[in-house]
Amino acid sequence: MSDGKKIQLDEYKEIKNADRLDEIAKKLNESARRIEQSKCDLSKKWQGTAASEYIAKMNQMEESIRMRSREIRKTSALLHFIVEKTRQAEARAEEIAQTREYK
Repeated sequence: MSDGKKIQLDEYKEIKNADRLDEIAKKLNESARRIEQSKCDLSKKWQGTAASEYIAKMNQMEESIRMRSREIRKTSALLHFIVEKTRQAEARAEEIAQTREYK
């Protein structure tokens, strides 16, 4: 396999990996929204110290999930950035190679 094809395959794999990370982040956000809704429902039906403590733990869990989602989205964005910079560098290298004069 030529190096150009291998680089294209590697780029494709990294883009797919980034897309998978985006899907995971989306699902995490959906989970956090469900937790938020559950907290609202729970607070309407359950009062007292135990309820407050339980909701506080739910808050911690929700925030942790949202934080992980943000981290995953950042990783995905970084992968896209790296793929694009690699493409640009390869295109520039190709351009230089084609204009170079060999003696």
